[in-house]
Amino acid sequence: MARRKDGWMTPKRRFLSALFGGRVDRIPVGNPTSVVTLELMKISGAFFPEVHLNPEKMARLAATSYEVLGYDTIMPVFGAHTESAALGIPVDWGEQLSWPVNTDHPITDPSQFSIPKDFLEHPSMNTVLRAIEILRREYGDRVAIIGKVYGPWSLAYHLVGTQDFLMDTLLDPDKVKKYLGVLLEASMISGKAQLKAGADVILWGDHATGDLV
Repeated sequence: MARRKDGWMTPKRRFLSALFGGRVDRIPVGNPTSVVTLELMKISGAFFPEVHLNPEKMARLAATSYEVLGYDTIMPVFGAHTESAALGIPVDWGEQLSWPVNTDHPITDPSQFSIPKDFLEHPSMNTVLRAIEILRREYGDRVAIIGKVYGPWSLAYHLVGTQDFLMDTLLDPDKVKKYLGVLLEASMISGKAQLKAGADVILWGDHATGDLV
């Protein structure tokens, strides 16, 4: 193995070893969320909102985590709407200095939910999967590639609406459990597909945070 200036481990080996409780040559530095800034967009030549639906630009911007910042990880998902957009939720992908937002909450009952047959082929999902494949080819033997999945609680915010869903946690908890049950499958399909595409680990994002619950 080639020796790096900062130690004898590759960033990938260092990060994964630490993740599983092994020994490392130094404390690894990773970011499983997003490192994107306007400055990094300018350096990479890849800008919001195009990167959300362009795998080459998504991979290029994500790689600044390693190439510019020197992290031991690369994570190419910049927003929270990969799965929800692929489930048919209308999304405004924003502008250069704004994040994507969904523009409607079409579900009012768990029975209305179904996973489209082309879920993984939808532009939002396909972009992430292809970006991971690109990063795997270019960095997979050196840098840890992190995928990101949003869990059923977060998907419920997008499909049902944050206010309505949180009110249901008090007024109709059985309905909430049904939502989580049916939405979990979409999250699992996304996670497995990202691992197959080349992600080393998956960040499971779910906004069941103290300020919202």
